Amino acid sequence: MPSQMTHLAIAKRYLEKHPQIIKDVQRFLDGNVLPDLNPDKAVSHCGDRSEKYDILKHNRKKVNPIKFMATHDMRDDLNKGQYLLYMSIMNIITNFY
Repeated sequence: MPSQMTHLAIAKRYLEKHPQIIKDVQRFLDGNVLPDLNPDKAVSHCGDRSEKYDILKHNRKKVNPIKFMATHDMRDDLNKGQYLLYMSIMNIITNFY
């Protein structure tokens, strides 16, 4: 999984391209790293638990942006940050694995 620095770099680029969408920049940035502070990624990334014997399958199940959107208020900049984090992880998993 990407590091917190990678998540913050993606968030910074997002803010440069979409400044009108985020009102509280610090809250948005916090959302981009908050899930990685929890050691249980299946919980913090809204994913499903899976066995690690198939690392690609395991990583694909570990993140679920749709599940996150269904259970969180997407008007909150913290949640927008978390959603961006999940979508960047999914983009990496989808395009590079």
